[in-house]
Amino acid sequence: MKEQKSDEIDLTNLFSMFKEKIKGWIVLLFDLIDFIIKKWIFITTLIILGLVLGYLTQDDYDYNKKATVLVRINFDTVDYVYSEIDLINAKVIEKDSLFFSEMGLIGDSIQVKKIEITPIVRFKEIIERYKENDRKLEGLLRNLEFNDNDVESYETFKSEYYFHTIKLTLSNNANQETLEKIIEYINSNKILEEIKVSSVRHIKFQIENNLISIKQINNVINAYKTNESLTSPSDQIFVVDKNFNMSEMFERKNELQGLNAVLNNFLVYSKDIVVVVNKPKIIEENTKFRSNRIVFFPFLFLFIFFLFSFLKYTYIYLREIANSKKQI
Repeated sequence: MKEQKSDEIDLTNLFSMFKEKIKGWIVLLFDLIDFIIKKWIFITTLIILGLVLGYLTQDDYDYNKKATVLVRINFDTVDYVYSEIDLINAKVIEKDSLFFSEMGLIGDSIQVKKIEITPIVRFKEIIERYKENDRKLEGLLRNLEFNDNDVESYETFKSEYYFHTIKLTLSNNANQETLEKIIEYINSNKILEEIKVSSVRHIKFQIENNLISIKQINNVINAYKTNESLTSPSDQIFVVDKNFNMSEMFERKNELQGLNAVLNNFLVYSKDIVVVVNKPKIIEENTKFRSNRIVFFPFLFLFIFFLFSFLKYTYIYLREIANSKKQI
C-alpha cells in the first residue's frame, strides 16, 4: 500500500515538473514576442537593409559551377595527364593569371577553381593488359592491401586504367568552351603528339599484318579441304602436311580476329591523348539559399541581431545570479 502511494507521489511530482517546464517555455515565448514587438522598428529596418543590399549585390555573387567529364587516356600517358592537372591546380592556388590567359581561361576572374581526376577502377582492364602468369602483375597483387575505399588499389594501378573521371569546380563565368580548352591544353604536348602518331601507325601496321596472317591461314585451310598444294609468293611449291593440327590453325585465326577487334576499337579512341567520352554539361552549384542574396542578407542580419540579444540577455541573467550570491 505504501509502495503504491509512493508511486503516485512520484508521478504527481513528475507531472508537476513537466507543467512547470511548459509554463517556463510559454513565458519565454511571450517574452520573445514582447521583445519583437518592442524592437519591431529596428527589426523592420534590418530586413529592409538586407533586401536592398541583396538586390545590389545579387549580380556580383560569385557562385560556383561544376562539371564531370569522362575521359579515356591513351598511349600510356596517364602519369603525364595527372601531373598536368596537378600543375593546373597549383596555378589556381598561385592565381597565375598569365598561365590561364595563355590557355584562354581568364575573363573577369580565373575560370578554373579546382580539378580532380580519379580512375574508373576496372580490374578486368588490368588482367587484359598483362599476360597470363605475368610476374609483374603477381608482384603488384602480392604487395597490394585491398580495403573498402579502394584508394590503395587505384593508386597502385592508376597508370594502367584507360578511363578516368575529371571533376571540375569552375567560376560563374565559365562555359562549355572552358572544358574544351582544358582538354586542348592537356593534348597540346608536341612530344606526346609524336608518340600518338607513331602508336597509331604501329597499330594500323599490326592490323594489316594480322589480316595477311588470317588470309594465309584461310588458304591453308582451303588447301587442306581440297587436298591441294599451296604456292608461295616466290612460286615455290610445297605440300600441305596432313598431319598438322587443324584445331590450332582455327584457334590462331580466332586469336588474330579477336586481336584485330581490340586494335580497331583502340583506334576509335586514338584521336587524341585525352578523349572525352561523355557529353559534359556545366551546372550551377546547388547553393540556392546563399546564392539568393535578396533572401540571404535579411536572414543573416536577423540572425546576428537575435544572437547578440540572446548573449546580452544571458549575460544579464547570469550577472543577477552572481550579485544575489554576493548579497547572501
